[in-house]
Formats: sequence, structure tokens, C-alpha cells
Amino acid sequence: MAGGNQGRLTPPIPTARAAIIAPMEKLAASTPDALPTIERRRYQRGALRKERKRWILRLRIDKPVEPGEKRQRGERRIVVGTVLDLPTRALARRAADAMLPTINPTRQRSAEGTTIAGFAPVYLTDVVSLMKPASARSVRSIVSHYIVPMLGHYRLEMIVGRVPQQFIAKLHAKKLARKSLINCLVVLGRMLDLATDQGYGVTRFSRRHVKLPPDELDHDEPVFTPEERDRIVAAAEMPWRVLYAILGELGLRIGEGIGLAWEHIDFEQSLIRVRQAVVLGRIQTLKSKNSKADLPMSDKLKALLTEYRLTWRENPLELLFTSVRQKPLWADSLRRYQFAPLLVSLGIPVAGFHAFRHGAATNLFAGGASAPTVRSILRHGDLKTTMRYTHVVLEDQRAAIEGANALGRQTEPVQQQQPNPSEVQL
Repeated sequence: MAGGNQGRLTPPIPTARAAIIAPMEKLAASTPDALPTIERRRYQRGALRKERKRWILRLRIDKPVEPGEKRQRGERRIVVGTVLDLPTRALARRAADAMLPTINPTRQRSAEGTTIAGFAPVYLTDVVSLMKPASARSVRSIVSHYIVPMLGHYRLEMIVGRVPQQFIAKLHAKKLARKSLINCLVVLGRMLDLATDQGYGVTRFSRRHVKLPPDELDHDEPVFTPEERDRIVAAAEMPWRVLYAILGELGLRIGEGIGLAWEHIDFEQSLIRVRQAVVLGRIQTLKSKNSKADLPMSDKLKALLTEYRLTWRENPLELLFTSVRQKPLWADSLRRYQFAPLLVSLGIPVAGFHAFRHGAATNLFAGGASAPTVRSILRHGDLKTTMRYTHVVLEDQRAAIEGANALGRQTEPVQQQQPNPSEVQL
């Protein structure tokens, strides 16, 4: 392989040089309007159902309408075979799949511009632009750093067979983590799903057929102990002292913490209402529906917020914490220029804001809180996620192990009595 093609997969058939990947700056400037416009092609696999001892394949069709009228959908039903001939669903599905090339229309979009590199700006414009800022940033990075450089010269219909597996193997050789490999595979699959929806002749690869490397060794997440948390809060300057106290007591995510506004602080009922987050300097919705909650605050935290309210600098958004220009904060900048230097000065290992969240979960468990209670405070959708946030040995587990060991101590081994030689009868 030539030096200029390092890291790029070689397609099974030659392609024109014009189809080779262009820089992402040029791709981002492209629009779907630049693609050839022909009649929409809808490839369907259909829904298979058993009705009256027959296998029926159900397909959607577009009914003919007059120009300007709204499109109407209908249903097409095709008999695949009888249950006697095809006794299992798997056999019926196989027979139905063999009929698809004839059932589906054969007209496709022009091959020109249907490489991964040519379709990337369509995906970025139609789908990624609608995502939350953090998600969109991650997907753009995957597309521009991995998918387009390595698969950009492939036509869409060529992402089948060995190609996805080779893609993963190349990424693994670059030392990407297993989770990153999965993310790349998901983004590639969603690109092909969009291509199918927009009428391209694409066969979607099955992710379960793509082999992944084994899981990496688990590393313990950084956790602030109660002593470290108190030292951080005491040493921090205003307004960061208030922010760190909130994160340490309630285990809020950093985006939720810097997204708090005074309307979310209920002094009468001693509640902090989690309603929004700030990500990449922009106010947005919370991570999930479970993230929305009203959390109680301690008297100590309430007193600290009351004190801070007197010196708080007003801003149009009424956020508790803003930049010098009274704009929403960037968490990375806050961590780099405020939080990390503070940890270094205190002799505490440098960690991210999430160490507050892990510490809050650990402290709640250590204080005797039940797992469902901790889950409700951290607002996890799954209890298994909450259990990964604890870094202490639960007392019921310790008691169970101690109880099991006590059973062995209660049963002393019985020594066999040696017979007296004088009493042995010959």
C-alpha cells in the first residue's frame, strides 16, 4: 500500500479519481440540492405475517395523486407461500427476501455523488444539524476524522461484506477504545439508514455480524472523598465555591450545575429544581427525561446560596454562574483555568467535575441511603447505572460475608478418639 493511502481501505473495485474524498470544509459547504433529482426510490423489506395458514408480505405503496395534492399511502399484500410449504418464519422470511428484487422498483439515484464522501454533507445537514450541540460535535468528529478519510471513496452500496469489519480493524489498529469503535459503527449505520430513506440503493450491513475487540480493563473513576470535597469548597473563591458545594452535595452534572438560574432555587421549600443544562456555552434541554427533578438542599447549602444572592452579578439570563461577558459558561474552560489549578494547589489528584457526582453517590450509600433513593437523587434511568457510581462496600454485603464466615467458626472440627491399645480385642 502506498504511503499516501495509509489508513484508507481499498475498495474491492476501482473507482474514478473524482470520487476520492474531498476536504471536509468543501463537503460541509455542499447541500442536498446538489444531488441529482430523480423520482424517489423506496426500498422495502416488508412486514411478514401469518394469516389463515398463509404467509403474507405487507408493503407500503404511494397512491397516485394529482399534482399539488398530498401524498397518500396504501398497502400492498403479497402471498409468499403456505405454512405447509414454509413451516417456520425463518423459511418464509428467506422466501420473501428472494422476491424483493422483483418487488422493489429498480430505478436508483445516479451513481455520481453517491460515495460516502459525497453523502457525508447530506447527513451532516439533514440529521446532525438537528442534534444537541455535544452530540453533533461528537458525530462531526467521527465523520470527519474516521468515516470520510477511510471510507470516503466507497460508493454507498459497497459498505457490505468485509468492508465494515475492515473498517473496525483499521480503527482498532489506531488504538481506539472499544466504545469509540461502537460509536463509529453506529454513525456509519445511521448514515446508510438515511441514504436508504432518501432513495439510494443501499443494503444496510448488520452490526451483529461485525466482530469487536474484547472489553478493556475497567479503571476506577475518580471520586472526591467528603474531606476532599470540603477542602475544595472551603478553598474556592466565589462564585465557584457555591457551584462546587452544589455539585458535591447533590451530585449534579456540570452542565446542570452551570445551567441553574434563580428561578430554579426555591428558598421557601429548600429545593433546587433541575430543569436545564448548559453545554458548549449554550442552554439546552437536560440529558434525559429522568434528569428533571426537584432535589432538597441542606440548610448549609441554603445559607451559602442566600449569601451569594447578595453579591451575585445580574445577567440577562439570570443564571447563577456566567462568564465575564455574562454569557453561559463553557465547562472545559472552567475546568482548565479554575478547577484544575485549585486541585493542584490543594494536593488533590486532578479530576473532572464528574468526581463530585461519584463522590455524592458514594457518600449517600455510606450514609445509609438505599439504592432506589440514591438513584432518584442522581436521576438515573437504570439502577445498574447507579450501582456503578458507588465506591464503597455496602454494609449489607459486608454483613452477608461476615455471616457466612461466622458459620465456619461456629462448627469446630470433631477429633476422632484414638482407641486404647489395652482395650483392643484380638
